[in-house]
Amino acid sequence: MIAHFIDGEFHRQFCVLCTESMLGEHRGDDFARAIEAGIEEVGIEHERVHLVIRDAASSMKRAMRMLKFESFDCFLHKLNLVRVRSSQLVILQMISGC
Repeated sequence: MIAHFIDGEFHRQFCVLCTESMLGEHRGDDFARAIEAGIEEVGIEHERVHLVIRDAASSMKRAMRMLKFESFDCFLHKLNLVRVRSSQLVILQMISGC
């Protein structure tokens, strides 16, 4: 998890709060537990989380609903998905001779 915030001098800041390996299934309740544990570990009160930017996976959306966090899809993640899918289409067209 990465936190983005404005410091006392009104400068944008960010820091890596924690990382955790997720083995097995990636379900919403698993993500919710990991996120809750991460913010507790670094001492951030639940009420101080104003917005979460996440990918569009249904498991992440579920985790945010479970935690009652406001969240939005990451535009750059979606843009990258378009890039990857369009390059796959070009490769398939090249292979099939179209």
